[in-house]
Amino acid sequence: MQADGARGIAAIRSVSRPLWWLVEGVRRVASRARDHARLRDRLAFERGERLLSAARSPEGHYALVTSDRALYYRAGNGAWPRLGWEQVTGVSWDAAGRRMVIAGLGGSAHTRAEVCLRDRGSMPEIAMERITHTTLGSWRIPIQLPASTAADGHPGFGGRPGADRSRHLRVEARRKPVTGEVLWFVSADGGPDGGHGLAAGQLHGYAERAVARLSADFGLPCQAPVPLPWPPRR
Repeated sequence: MQADGARGIAAIRSVSRPLWWLVEGVRRVASRARDHARLRDRLAFERGERLLSAARSPEGHYALVTSDRALYYRAGNGAWPRLGWEQVTGVSWDAAGRRMVIAGLGGSAHTRAEVCLRDRGSMPEIAMERITHTTLGSWRIPIQLPASTAADGHPGFGGRPGADRSRHLRVEARRKPVTGEVLWFVSADGGPDGGHGLAAGQLHGYAERAVARLSADFGLPCQAPVPLPWPPRR
C-alpha cells in the first residue's frame, strides 16, 4: 500500500513539474509584455512603432530601448533622449566598463552617451542593421581654397586644380524611417575657419553646392544640409 502511494506521489510530481514550468513561462511572457507596453507608453512611441529590444541597467531598471524607428536611452537625470536611426552613427559595447557607447547626431551637434547595462545583448547588431538601412551614402569632398575660384566666382569643390586635398567636407545622406525623408549632414575638418581658409558663411554656401551636386548625381532629394562640427567627439 505504501509503495503504491509513493509511486502515485512520484507520478503526480513528474506531471506537475512540466506543468509548473509551463505556467511559469507563460507568467514571465505576460509580465514582459506588460513591461514593454508600459515602456511604449512612457517613451511615447509613434503609431505603428515596434519595440525591438529593451536592456536593463545593473540595478535592474530599463536603460536602453530600440524600436524599428529609433533608439532611446536613460540619461543621468532620468530623462529618455530619443535618437532616430537616421541620427545614430554607431553603437558599440565596452566590455571592460560593461556599458554601451552610443554616437549620434543630435540636432546640429554630435552626441555621445554611455549607458551601463547588465549585459551586451544584441544591441550592437540591431543598431548596425538599422544604421545600414538608413544610410544612403557618405562622401569626403576636397575643399578648394578661395584662391582658386570656380567660374561663378565661388570656391569650387571636387578634384579641380587648386583643391587642398588635406581638407575635406564630410557629407552624409541619411533616410528617415517610415517617412523616407532624406537628411543631409555636412561637416568640415577643423570647423568654420579651422585652417581650410573658408569663413562660416562661405563654408555654408560651399556645403549647399556640394549637396546640390551630390543629390543631382545620385538622384536624391535636395534639402538644406545640417551643419555639424568636425571631427566628432570620441
